[in-house]
Amino acid sequence: MVTRRRVVVSLSALGAGTLAGCGPAMPERIKIGVVVALSGPFAPRGNDLLRGAQMAAEELNRMPFKIAGRVLPVEIVSADDKGEIDAAVAGARQVIEAGAVAVIGPMNTPQAVKMIPVIAEAGKPHLFTATAANLHAVGKGNTFRLLANDDLQGKAAATFVHENLRAQRIAVVYESGEYGTGLNNAFTAALTQLKGQVVAAVPVDSKSEITAELARKLKADAIDLMVLKQAGMVPAGASQAKVILAGKLDKSVKIVGLGVTKGAKAAIEAAGGSIEAAPSA
Repeated sequence: MVTRRRVVVSLSALGAGTLAGCGPAMPERIKIGVVVALSGPFAPRGNDLLRGAQMAAEELNRMPFKIAGRVLPVEIVSADDKGEIDAAVAGARQVIEAGAVAVIGPMNTPQAVKMIPVIAEAGKPHLFTATAANLHAVGKGNTFRLLANDDLQGKAAATFVHENLRAQRIAVVYESGEYGTGLNNAFTAALTQLKGQVVAAVPVDSKSEITAELARKLKADAIDLMVLKQAGMVPAGASQAKVILAGKLDKSVKIVGLGVTKGAKAAIEAAGGSIEAAPSA
């Protein structure tokens, strides 16, 4: 969790680090640029990030913040990147021209890929929440990531799916750009090492919604422990279950990793279904 105190410390470090040694040329105030989505589908998160920076600046100004004994007010100058690449590049140039000594943003990888060279060329420190693992290579030693990168996030997600959900067959819906593709690749690689299986991976546009139709297409025809938990047929904490014969089965189903009685096995196979062992751990 990123607290406001941590943001305050970050802004303080930006100001001190970029203005140290300025001497008589020290400006009247420190301007920090924030380039995030303030409109469009990513606006809720972008406005939260902007307000967090503004709150940190307000807290610094109440201290007040000083460099070499001189009080320097902190001012946030913002630009709306609308969640779009061209707007992000224009926003970076806008805050730099407004006198920003450092820039925070953007939120997403596609915008960051194009913004980083612009800010690097201006020689400004650049902090962002975009997570593609290779973004630092685009800059000139001036980039600082505020979140774990895709590789670490993918491993964490795979570990959660494997250890907490105990899921064995996974469908992944991912954003088709560099961010989503990298995250999906990291997740799939980590899950495979844990002997899990991605049975479907569907790329979607970053502005697409997960519709009921897409959810139906992804619904697995296999029944494993996770499916039973989601249906409320076994307790959430159950680590194993056994299928018994109760009534008539007239649909082909695949049972994965569950115990099956002799009668249930005969009914499943008679309906054209199959029984598979769970992937080995």
